[in-house]
Amino acid sequence: MFKKDVILFFFALLLLFLCGCASRNDDKVIHNRIALKPDGRLALLKKLKVEEGNIDFYLHSSDGKDRLAVVIHDESDMRQVALFNKELEHIGSFQLHTGKGPGELGSWIPGMGMDGEMIYFIDRQKNSIEMFSPQGEFEDSIPIQDASYSLSFGNCVMTRHGDNYYIGMTYPGSVVKTDSQFNALGRISPETDLDVEKMFENLVRYTTDGKGNIYVVMLGLKGAYEIRKYSPELKLVKTAYNDDGLNELLSLEISRFPDGSFEANGGASATSLCVKGEKLYVLRGVAGINEVKWENGRKAYYGLPIPGLEKGFVDIFDTETLKHIKRVDAEFLEPHQDYRLYPFDDRFVFVAISEIDKETGKEKPTSDYIYTTTLEDR
Repeated sequence: MFKKDVILFFFALLLLFLCGCASRNDDKVIHNRIALKPDGRLALLKKLKVEEGNIDFYLHSSDGKDRLAVVIHDESDMRQVALFNKELEHIGSFQLHTGKGPGELGSWIPGMGMDGEMIYFIDRQKNSIEMFSPQGEFEDSIPIQDASYSLSFGNCVMTRHGDNYYIGMTYPGSVVKTDSQFNALGRISPETDLDVEKMFENLVRYTTDGKGNIYVVMLGLKGAYEIRKYSPELKLVKTAYNDDGLNELLSLEISRFPDGSFEANGGASATSLCVKGEKLYVLRGVAGINEVKWENGRKAYYGLPIPGLEKGFVDIFDTETLKHIKRVDAEFLEPHQDYRLYPFDDRFVFVAISEIDKETGKEKPTSDYIYTTTLEDR
């Protein structure tokens, strides 16, 4: 009898342990079923057509309060930074000089960042960070001497938190946290080798909140609309698996070609995201479908519309739980056009980048606009 009681006792302890593990795992995961139809619409405040040149694909940023910096190319490919306030009034500009010296940048700039004190540009030629005041005065040039990570060729975002920086995309690691000299302190993904398949799986867009938490949308997972939250210590806190019926359509996959190259075919699960207060905002349903085919011995590029969508939209999540709150659209968010979303203190700003229609060879009429909207639908 005593032996039987002991066995039952240990069996009960085992059940409690297993239930505890399951509960802890459940705390780290949430499944959001999202209705395709939006719950509301962001009200347009102002619309501005940029006439000075073409808005760069990814070189723009906001200080999160009342300023937006946008890199513009003119017909001679001269690059200038145009500054706007939250009323979309042009408040200044400065030229980005090409060269190899301090304050000069190479022909390829992988990304940038901006805060209340500085505008940062990543110079791939010197492998450095070039820092400018909001007025365009050169402040500092810091070489990246840590060889444990490499900067993405584009869509690379810099964010400062105190004496630390976050940089992403990087290879390997997706998003890297560094000290003030850009030495890596850690990364959110564990791989250390430059394996194409692994790098593709860990493609992300990221943003941070005021506490230094990191939020990423996974871009390289086939058939997934997945959001992850990491702590300032780069520990995975929460994963949201979302399903709105578009997961297969809005996901990327590697396509390889006879010349040994590869491309990402499909639609992006999201193009950008930002945090305001206790809410995470994710821009989805824009930028069209990318289709690259091998035709007549070379790659042919096609930009296709997203079937069934009338407008792109912003999904709103709770930053603590990653629970989906609502979906809102905006009257100007065309599914075939690529946009970036940035926060101001009391509104959003959307940047419609310069894009060439891949079939006609002409610039899309929706390109080179900046819009501001309310924070919530009206």
